[in-house]
Amino acid sequence: MSDAVLEVRVGARIWFDGAAWTVCAVNASTVRLHSGVGHYRLASIDDLLGSGSTIEPVGAAEAEVLPSVMLASLTSKQRAAVEREAAVLTELLVADDVSMAERAEAAARTLGVSSRTVRRRLSRFKELGPAGLVDERLTRTTRRSVDPRWDAACLEVLKEYATQSTPSKQTVMRRATKAFLAAVPDGKPPSESVAYERLVELDHGRYTFDDAKQRRSVAKRPQGVLGQLRPTRPGEYILLDGYKLDVFAMEPVTMRWVNTELTVAMDLFDRSIKGIRLRPFAARSA
Repeated sequence: MSDAVLEVRVGARIWFDGAAWTVCAVNASTVRLHSGVGHYRLASIDDLLGSGSTIEPVGAAEAEVLPSVMLASLTSKQRAAVEREAAVLTELLVADDVSMAERAEAAARTLGVSSRTVRRRLSRFKELGPAGLVDERLTRTTRRSVDPRWDAACLEVLKEYATQSTPSKQTVMRRATKAFLAAVPDGKPPSESVAYERLVELDHGRYTFDDAKQRRSVAKRPQGVLGQLRPTRPGEYILLDGYKLDVFAMEPVTMRWVNTELTVAMDLFDRSIKGIRLRPFAARSA
């Protein structure tokens, strides 16, 4: 292990196991990591201290994305497209009796682009490897052409529809633009096509234009990352758990055999058992 300090806290950026991760939860011995594209994993603190390193923030002038980070940020479908193009371009680098022009034409037909585009992509492939084939627009987290204040107005409109009937995208865009111009009279709202794409991005995970029941359930979901309960005194948290036993009892009135369920109450602070109850069928109370 190196002498460098590894800062493990919620929100910290860490390079671990060949990819960039963001810390979203820290427990006693494990850390929950998020890749930024929907992938999560648990890693032990010992493993992070052994092979992890902190990703230092850089300024705008130095914000060059590492090739490995760029590839790791792609979805599986985007990664497959890059690998397919890389395989086609790799064949152009292999010596052959056929001229480069003819091979470039064949590669262009395979990829569905012009031969000029193939030569340009081949040049980037030689210089940067597979990362040179990645469209940088895919790795952007925001659209620079959209005013952030329009985004804020759109998010406010989306929040209003969390408990209302399902609106149309045109209605949301119209209300967002109206609120944006009311707050910023000299502002420039996005075009309809750009606003439509941005609306889809902002609505991701909100289900504003899908099932109302699912949308309301998501709106009631607790905000932030859920962690473990950490009791500070006895009696603060009591855990209840029930288990259906392979044990039968006879009901005294009807003389029928019934199944039983065991319910246990445990104090989370000292793990002591506070109550045990055996009931027929399902436990409704402790």
